[in-house]
Amino acid sequence: MVQKHQLMSAEEECETLSKYVPLALFMLDNRQNIIRANAAAQNLLAKRGIAPDKFAGRHLSTFITPLRSELKKFESTKDFVTTVMIKLKVKRNAKLFEKVFETSLRKLTNWSGERAGTMVVMIDWTDIIHLEKDLHEQVDFFKTAIDSLVYPFYVIDAKDYSVMIANRAAEIDPRKGSVACYSLLHKTHRPCSSREHPCPLTEVKRTKKPVVVEHIHKDKKGNPRYVEVHAYPILDKKGRVTQMIESAFDITDRKLADERMKHLASFPELSPNPVIEVGPDKRVIYFNNAAGEVLKKSGYDGEADQFFPEDIDTIIEVLKKGQKKEFSRKAEIDGIIFGEKVFVTPEHDVIRIYASNITTRRHIEDELGLRARLLDSTTDSIIVHDLDGNFIYINDAACKTRGYLRDELMTMNMQQLVVPEQQPEVQRHIEELLEKGTAIFESAHIKKDGSIIPVEVQVSKFDTREGRLLISVARDITERKRLMQAKDEFVSTASHELRTPLSSVREGVSLVMEGFGGEINEKQRKYLDIAARNIDRLGRLINELLDVARIEAGELDVDKKQVSMKQLIGEVMDMFALQVKRKGIVLKKACPKSDCIVDIDRDKITQVFVNLIGNALKFTQKGSITIEGVEHKDYLEITIADTGKGIQKEELVTIFEKFKQVGREAGPGAGGTGLGLSITKGLIEAHDGKIWAESEIGKGSRFTFTLPKSK
Repeated sequence: MVQKHQLMSAEEECETLSKYVPLALFMLDNRQNIIRANAAAQNLLAKRGIAPDKFAGRHLSTFITPLRSELKKFESTKDFVTTVMIKLKVKRNAKLFEKVFETSLRKLTNWSGERAGTMVVMIDWTDIIHLEKDLHEQVDFFKTAIDSLVYPFYVIDAKDYSVMIANRAAEIDPRKGSVACYSLLHKTHRPCSSREHPCPLTEVKRTKKPVVVEHIHKDKKGNPRYVEVHAYPILDKKGRVTQMIESAFDITDRKLADERMKHLASFPELSPNPVIEVGPDKRVIYFNNAAGEVLKKSGYDGEADQFFPEDIDTIIEVLKKGQKKEFSRKAEIDGIIFGEKVFVTPEHDVIRIYASNITTRRHIEDELGLRARLLDSTTDSIIVHDLDGNFIYINDAACKTRGYLRDELMTMNMQQLVVPEQQPEVQRHIEELLEKGTAIFESAHIKKDGSIIPVEVQVSKFDTREGRLLISVARDITERKRLMQAKDEFVSTASHELRTPLSSVREGVSLVMEGFGGEINEKQRKYLDIAARNIDRLGRLINELLDVARIEAGELDVDKKQVSMKQLIGEVMDMFALQVKRKGIVLKKACPKSDCIVDIDRDKITQVFVNLIGNALKFTQKGSITIEGVEHKDYLEITIADTGKGIQKEELVTIFEKFKQVGREAGPGAGGTGLGLSITKGLIEAHDGKIWAESEIGKGSRFTFTLPKSK
């Protein structure tokens, strides 16, 4: 009878426990069907849209799908208990949210030890995971914040003096593990105990308040540096100091300046700076020549009030109490700003004031402040927006340039500023930015009145807790475009006008060299040969200028025919065979064995190969040049790779612009017109292809272009 009563009490207690605990409890039979669910479990199913009368007798995985495989694995093992983490979507305020549950599966047995079912306990870990994520973000923010400090920052353990946290400026080698502050900063084996330079941790533990002390730290080379240490206690609940925050400001230059000032003050008459001694009654006892000049201009009457700090009465009281102290003040006399060091010297019953003219420094500080304000009022448009183009911040220039009020522009989207036909291209640049970190490109924005302004845009990314944001700096290049157009028109016109007379000059020089005007000597032939070569070079420049003009005007004649790329590459390699042999480098190919047929203008694509391989040959002193080919479904990708010096990253952005000469270190004969790559880009784009460049300093460059395959 007692056993039965105890059993009933246990069942009632279990029932009560399962009813009120905040954990979701499910009792399953041997087939994993639900026998019973407590209030928390029913509430969980309700949030997934399942009424209480719908789940009894049903398999648990019908409603909690992620448990299907886990229940199956649990049945096949001999484990009595197992725990897994699962994700579920639940409803809250008519919206779906993902939650994470720690789920324990426990096998149940009856009094005979036979299997009687399974108990499932689900604990909601979502908030804990979010808290952990927030904690990690706060830790990352704290680390970034202290690493941005230019002065050393430490958190020191109050028990053993070990450095628990340090920023980048502290210059601690992480490979050395834990280090004591006195070992790091003083290069000693025990804490400092000097009366002149008291240990800040000792002072903080004694006072339990922030302290400021001067110390001498040693740098990595062991040289002494004067520092001003600001120390702050971290207290536990019982008010005991457990850690100390320390910031160390290097004041070596200031201390040396103070020492020089004190040394100079020992020869006051020779000092170019004012020196004054004041007695307890505020009467001037002594002043040197420099101070006399200033006092004379300001109408000296026996009291040097002009030099007195505002709190002179307080300083006099310090003197009367016999305390030795030092103060730093500023004063302005007749338009001159003085920095003052005030020394209370009770042993002589005087206050000494050492002043130095800091007017120039103040003017410099004002000038720096003005420049900072000028930078803040930049004419470039600065726009911060999210990945969907929604504006977060817009500066004044962005509003004025586009004719909008700030409130109007903030309700718009970045896509609304970009002309429709350029939106796909801008999106491509954004994708490139997300991969590489920055992007620079030209675009066109729409003003409020419907007019278009060309802009050069530089976009960078940065991450925040709310998500990734983009900073776009856009510059109006209307005037630059106008000047470029005028320059292009002039170059095109000049090229056409020069071509005919240049041909006549070349023909005339050739006739003279061939003897039609009479016999010439070797010296004359040498000069004529130089002239002929320069005429040919000028002719090539004019032809390149005309090519550029035709490309930009859309008048380039492209005669496309089916061409074997394998055969064309072979012909190009034969063209350069002698040049690479003379230079001692290797020209090789890495292309598919199968041939690829493309629809191209054979001569113009040959010109592309000649330009790219010619450039690679100029800037590669040793190693190899490789022609690589990769066949894709709809196009062929060709790369000219060299092992030269490489190209600076900032030059890659503008490398295909006209007259652009990249700063690679080239040998003799590496000069050019700066038009080759611009023409190459135009020829590839005329074939509906793309071209781009990649490079790494010291390893070489890769120029890649695509050509559509023959259909």
